[in-house]
Amino acid sequence: MSITQELYLFFGLNAFFFLSESYINEQMRKIILLALVFLAIIVVGFRSPNETPDTFMYMSYFSEFPEIGDALYGDTSYYELWHIETGYLFVGAIIKAFTEYTEIFFLIIGAIALGCYYMIFLKRTSYPLTAFFIYVSTFFIMRECVQIRQGIACALVLLSTHYIINKQYYKYIACLIVGCCFHMIAITGFALIIVNNIDWTAKKIYIVCFICLIISQISWIYQIAESLGDMGLMYYRVGRYLGTKVATQNVTIIKFLVNVGILLFCGRILVNSQKNKYENLLIGMFALGALSQGVFFEFREVADRVSSMYYTAMFLMIPAVMTKIKKQIILRILLLIMMGWYFARMVNWLTDPMQSLV
Repeated sequence: MSITQELYLFFGLNAFFFLSESYINEQMRKIILLALVFLAIIVVGFRSPNETPDTFMYMSYFSEFPEIGDALYGDTSYYELWHIETGYLFVGAIIKAFTEYTEIFFLIIGAIALGCYYMIFLKRTSYPLTAFFIYVSTFFIMRECVQIRQGIACALVLLSTHYIINKQYYKYIACLIVGCCFHMIAITGFALIIVNNIDWTAKKIYIVCFICLIISQISWIYQIAESLGDMGLMYYRVGRYLGTKVATQNVTIIKFLVNVGILLFCGRILVNSQKNKYENLLIGMFALGALSQGVFFEFREVADRVSSMYYTAMFLMIPAVMTKIKKQIILRILLLIMMGWYFARMVNWLTDPMQSLV
């Protein structure tokens, strides 16, 4: 069975439980979520390297990981060769000390990210199957099957929101530090402290949406990139994409407008229905995603990588909206159509990575 067939079957299974979640009791939702997470880890671990971009690259990384002792005692040759974060390096070195099978490596990396999602979905929504369906439809392929280091960073940033609300700041900081050890873009999670202190209203959401549309039309990033010089790992990452045609395209306008629309739709419903503190944080987090996508609009690769740290808020924001409306079935059907279309686009992207994603 090809990866395409596996993904569509997995999507169909998630879609079934998404549509029927209202008829499933709370305990059974937890059991089903655990089973779906387990299946997702299996898909991630045993995916075909011939059918998923970047998999061969990560297999090469794994085959050349240093011994764990060399990594612990400061061997920098691997870092200098691949420009890779230390957390990913150490985890890979530890796994390689016990096995040479890359499938085990991918299983463990996938389990870290999916374990974080499992925890936050159980802690923060009464509709965990809806949250997981949205995640599978939008992030699963790209973040867990392709950009696996950023996948872990995204999951840890979302998990950190639970600790912000509970004022467990040492756990919040720990999540972000660990996330940065896998992909340094997780440092953007520290901005959540700022938006958490904003009381989001409909007026503020309108202003953010307006600003997003304006800043997306301002060109500036190439001038800055050319003047930075050698700024270490982050510059290496950005600079590597400067000569890549697809990476340096504009963000697809439909994708950008849909995200702004989600902010407007979900934000208004939540602020008009006596939102709680966590829902307020989710609105601010998603607003950061829209703003960052607008700021880096002319450089799609950077825009997508930064905004994805915040767009994970959607996984919990939409289920929160579900609890505020009466006719859930209408929203569920609309979501099924939208998410099904986006998921199909992602699957098609696997066969043609150079196409422009919507």
